[in-house]
Amino acid sequence: MLILYKKSERQFLSNGIGRLDKHAFDDKVREELNGIYKLEFTYPIHAPHSKDIKNDNIVRATVPDGEQPFFISRIVKKDGYLRVTAYHLFYRLIWQLIEDINIVNLNGQAALNRVLENTEFTGVSDITTTKNIRIVRYNAVEAILNPGKDNTLISRFGGELKRDKLTVMLMNRIGRTYENNPVEIRYAKNLLSYEADIDSTNVATRVMPIGFDGLLLPEKYVVKPGADPTDYKTAKVEYTSIRAISNPDSPKEGELPLEDAYEALRQAVLSDFESGRFDLKASYQVRFQELSSTEEYKNKSVLEKVYLGDEIKVIHTDEDLQILSRVVAYEWSPIRKEYDEVELGSHIDTFSDIKPTLELIAGKVEQYKTDWENNVDEITELLTTALGGYVLKRPGELLIMDTEDPATATKVWRWNLNGLGYSGTGINGPYETAITMDGRIIAKFIYTLNLSSISANLGVVTAGRIQDKDNESYWDLDGKEIKLNVNELKILGEDVSLKLGTLEDGVDGIALQVGGIKVGGRNLLRDAGVVVENSSYNIRNYNLAEPIADGEEVTLTIKGNLGAGKSYFAAYNSGGTVNLANLEYIGNGLYRKTFNWRISSSSNTYVSIYTLFNTVTAVSKIDWIMLERGNKPSDFSPANEDISARFQILDGEISSKVSTTDYTGTTIASKINQSPTTVKIDAQHIQLEGLVTVNNRFKVLLDGSIEALNAKLGGELTTYDANGRGLRMFNRNLAFYGSVNNNLRGVLGSTATSDFEGISVLLPANASKRSLFSISPLDTYNDVTGDWFSGLQMFVAERQPGGREIIAVYSEFFALKAIQRGTVNLNSNTARSVTFSPSMQGAPMIVLTPSHNISGAIVTAKILSASSTGFSAIIQGAPTSSDVMFYWIAIA
Repeated sequence: MLILYKKSERQFLSNGIGRLDKHAFDDKVREELNGIYKLEFTYPIHAPHSKDIKNDNIVRATVPDGEQPFFISRIVKKDGYLRVTAYHLFYRLIWQLIEDINIVNLNGQAALNRVLENTEFTGVSDITTTKNIRIVRYNAVEAILNPGKDNTLISRFGGELKRDKLTVMLMNRIGRTYENNPVEIRYAKNLLSYEADIDSTNVATRVMPIGFDGLLLPEKYVVKPGADPTDYKTAKVEYTSIRAISNPDSPKEGELPLEDAYEALRQAVLSDFESGRFDLKASYQVRFQELSSTEEYKNKSVLEKVYLGDEIKVIHTDEDLQILSRVVAYEWSPIRKEYDEVELGSHIDTFSDIKPTLELIAGKVEQYKTDWENNVDEITELLTTALGGYVLKRPGELLIMDTEDPATATKVWRWNLNGLGYSGTGINGPYETAITMDGRIIAKFIYTLNLSSISANLGVVTAGRIQDKDNESYWDLDGKEIKLNVNELKILGEDVSLKLGTLEDGVDGIALQVGGIKVGGRNLLRDAGVVVENSSYNIRNYNLAEPIADGEEVTLTIKGNLGAGKSYFAAYNSGGTVNLANLEYIGNGLYRKTFNWRISSSSNTYVSIYTLFNTVTAVSKIDWIMLERGNKPSDFSPANEDISARFQILDGEISSKVSTTDYTGTTIASKINQSPTTVKIDAQHIQLEGLVTVNNRFKVLLDGSIEALNAKLGGELTTYDANGRGLRMFNRNLAFYGSVNNNLRGVLGSTATSDFEGISVLLPANASKRSLFSISPLDTYNDVTGDWFSGLQMFVAERQPGGREIIAVYSEFFALKAIQRGTVNLNSNTARSVTFSPSMQGAPMIVLTPSHNISGAIVTAKILSASSTGFSAIIQGAPTSSDVMFYWIAIA
């Protein structure tokens, strides 16, 4: 059975995209003990689901002990068929890089859990012995399966691997023993053929272990228990992970006291003896018919069905062959549900045997080899199936033609000292396929695995278009167009520039393309260049510039320094629950860690940086922080969103926006929008430097002064002199200040009532002096008799408490300079002369009183004489015992 699923499927309960076994053929599953586990089959291109057979999609296939998922890794198209290679889902762990883990005194289950940490796989192990392992920069498959390295699970713990969907089992032993499941394969019954391979090159009964830096045992050798002392087979084996302390004053991590190191060497060799590492290796290629699939045995309760790891007995009486061995590999048809071949023996493929396959899965083998092989096959078939043709040998050359006569031939191969060429139009050419003696090659198609001499010898390659086989990436040199559909594009150089011409599609599109170019690395954190310095445990949160997928490999770097007593910077996903990494100091003020991203229960929107431990309070500093994809750190650069301006050119409009968002989500932005008639600038701060001119009528000069023909102001206007005295205009009021302390001296405002429109005057409550206001009305006031009163009126009122006056003088023609008050008693005289020497010199003077009704009589005043030093006047009216108040004013 073969059923196709999308690459995201993990339950495999439905029929997925569809069944493939109706049209698939040449199907084979091969599994090896602690080795490869893969599926291969052929499928017609025109069959129903051929277009759904894509890399990474999953095929569920029947295997001897059930069903297993395989992800498609390679598809080769040839002669109307797809040859598909898929690997067990376990091999997706190839892309799980283990940066650095230290397994200390853990058993098999706990160690396997550490290796599978942050993956979709679950580990199971029954190995109870404890080991120490340091694993640095291995992928998870290599960390489990590579016996060629000392620091892997298989080399330290031993054991055998069983892969079941998303479960990885490292067991002491898989399969059944002969005693528990006595299966025999007999000649003439179900044994079809066999081939034996016995290898003694690795056999050893005495081992010289060599630790790190040439460490040797005092006794030099460890002997296998029960070995024949008269026939030792000696081998030298390195155990470089076992280290003795080199400097007792400063022991390094992993170093052991000398005697402990000696004992570790002895135990390592004894463990390898026990695991069979130095035993005779024998393997048997056995072809047999499994009886469980035959009509004769189908109803038997105990069927001879075998699985990987089972121990069985092979009996061939004619050749005196009787083997008790284990199933170490098999080939199985998932459609026919039967074995094609079973391999028995003690031999288990080494990691070096399967490493090329793993590299192929990981994409490290050049896929162009497929095209090369396909073309070789096609050309071979073309040449080996050719029929007909005529060969003519004449002086100096050889002709191969489609007719006997060169004069009538149209298809001609011509070979002489000058070269070899083919013409499809007769012996005189033109020869469009040729190799000449001076090194030129002309052809419509050239297939090669290497063109390494181009840069060295040719210097220039002329081409119209260079493209990949799927036309997904190309350089159209004639059409001046480049399309690169790649995961990563690096441009290296001391001086790299990009020049953009006319922008027709908007720069949003350009930003999308440029965003994939890793120039100095793509920083995934916002505001990463803001210097942070504080003593908080959570020193800073950084918004993610874009989402990061769970399990994606990233590198985090911080430039800064930890406060005294702090141990390291720790990164968490969106708060303090989901730990991402603890950064390590690498020198020059840099802290760094490469790890796989974890989402778990977090919101996955920002990164929280903590300074550990929180029991210590000290000021730490972050100069900058850089989070980038992959394991290759680069120099700091801010996130694209923090430095790039996004432009749009649509229907004659240009807009520019620069924004930044802090970790709370607040966006701060400035914008410039331009249309054919309007330019709008929107920002928190707008700074103009230099002479600013508007319509050539309004200027802001370099000294800050303003020149304008007319002004219409809204809001408030405030002016001050050097001593702080000034005025403030606001609403419909004018406020006066008298000192640097802004002491309010008075407010002049407009009033409007049902019967009066005018000006209101407000004085501060603590005023100690008379307040004077001079106002020019729109209309002339002639309420007081006398020539000298023309256009002039004074109104006096008292304000309680304190008897202070408010004096308002209205004048149409004069400017008021000063005012004072005096009194005169008219008790016995109807007229009284008054002489006054004013304090203000050099101004005309006039004395007057308003119409003043005293006991029904009118009191008037008249100037007799006036000069710059004083004046005299006469005040007359009805006698009264009251003092009559009079005022004098100075006007200009």
